[in-house]
Amino acid sequence: QGSKAGVALYLIPSYSDPLHDCRCSMLRRGLWLASLGCCSSTVSPGYEVECKQAVKSSQLLQISRGPCNLSQFPERSPEFYLEPDKMWGLDNASSSWKLVKSSNRSGCILRFPSSSKARSPTKESELSLHACLSILQPLERWRLDLALPASHGRKYPGSNPSLVPMPASLKPSFPAGRWFVVNRAGWGRCPGMEDFKNKPPFFLHKNLWGNGSYAAVLDQNFAVQAVSKIEVHGDLDWKHAIADVRLWVSPEGDVIIAFLPYFLGEIRNPLIAKLHVSATTVSDSDNGFRAWINRHEVRRPQYCDHPKNPMKNLGFLHFGASTFIMDRIYPTSVSALNLTLLNASEEIELAAHHNYTFEFLKGKRANGSLSNESFAVICAEPRLIRTTNATNHSPWSGVTGQVPHVFLHNGPSPVWIDELQVFLGIGHLARGERNHATSLPDHYTHQFFALAPDFQNDSQDDSQVAQGQQTFRLISASPEFCFSSVQAPLDCENIQFASTLVRDGSSLLVGYGIEDCDSFIQRFALDQVLHSLRNLDL
Repeated sequence: QGSKAGVALYLIPSYSDPLHDCRCSMLRRGLWLASLGCCSSTVSPGYEVECKQAVKSSQLLQISRGPCNLSQFPERSPEFYLEPDKMWGLDNASSSWKLVKSSNRSGCILRFPSSSKARSPTKESELSLHACLSILQPLERWRLDLALPASHGRKYPGSNPSLVPMPASLKPSFPAGRWFVVNRAGWGRCPGMEDFKNKPPFFLHKNLWGNGSYAAVLDQNFAVQAVSKIEVHGDLDWKHAIADVRLWVSPEGDVIIAFLPYFLGEIRNPLIAKLHVSATTVSDSDNGFRAWINRHEVRRPQYCDHPKNPMKNLGFLHFGASTFIMDRIYPTSVSALNLTLLNASEEIELAAHHNYTFEFLKGKRANGSLSNESFAVICAEPRLIRTTNATNHSPWSGVTGQVPHVFLHNGPSPVWIDELQVFLGIGHLARGERNHATSLPDHYTHQFFALAPDFQNDSQDDSQVAQGQQTFRLISASPEFCFSSVQAPLDCENIQFASTLVRDGSSLLVGYGIEDCDSFIQRFALDQVLHSLRNLDL
């Protein structure tokens, strides 16, 4: 490890950042489209190529030009350049977010602007485990560019990717396919595409969280093979409500989807369902790739005794013969989940006991066709590890600037590490405010964590474990970190959101979104990640 300006750096050799001084821009249908890499002299006839710096927020991303023929070149999104206020500024002494050495501990203090309602203009927070902030450099990095349609004919990658191995049913249609990913739609925060800057926050929120999500098949190099918007079958059209997707593959091979339906007025509890996919070639230009959920398989997991308690950041765990959903990392809270309850045949019986209606839609903004949308409920009965340190925030003692009772928010579902008999996960902390009118968080950090099955509870026997009554304990966590930025390797973007965690042999694939606009997959050495964990006495 090295350090600069009080920042600890994980410097992993053999990674070369592909940031160049210029970008190759191709013209198609009068629009600029940026490609990866620098200008090449081997461009096919009919391409008009010109070197151009990565586009800044104050510039238009696409410039109207005459038509040209790029029928043999796939569409791509521009490469975005974020202004300094969208970066942490860890390599900038004048940044408003500063890491300063703690006077009474060995770690760092984070000093940042307070909210507009606060008496003091700045706020201070310790970092978890009393450590400093690290910048993680990946072994490899790929951009996940789905080239989704935006206004004025523009393209953008989609954000917050959730990636799993490609379902086996798609192999005949996509023999080169290896991965399956879902990105959230919405381009309102992409540099140069901020269509809603001078409008009320509602319009930006609707763009970011009311545009649905797109599924894609990727090859082994994460190049896109096919893209489809996720549809809803068997009901009215509310596909635009499928946002912030998390995918998980069950032991039976079903792809389970969890998502937050903001468009229906839900911000606390996700809905879960099976995600169906198919591919039947329709024509040379349409491979027939489709992704959808069945309305009658959609469920709302909730605490039936306390339905208003949030279960926002769900993770799926499979241990022994049972499946669990985890809604809180610390104090660790898990509930057994019977996956057969997602079958359409179970809907009527489940709804007869517990049914949830989105009453928010009965207000002034209600869409009449959606005002009575209801979903069958799966009741969660949390299994909690009792701990004496919970009230002291334990590893997060002194951490401020976010919702205090949530501690570390979960990201994707944790993965099982058989060698250590633990689940390895990644979670996030969010501090500050991007916009005082909306109170959306401004700066994210992440931590790896490990959960172990709790075998120290004498009240548990083998029959209870077999019935899904297992408990899990948080045993270790890494210090806080952010991901090295492509445009500034010694800095990080403010808004990074890890939404994928997949084990790939001796490495981990971490997918994350940037600024609710862009998406990347990174590879890290598994042993390095495990080495970063610190044991916790909880």
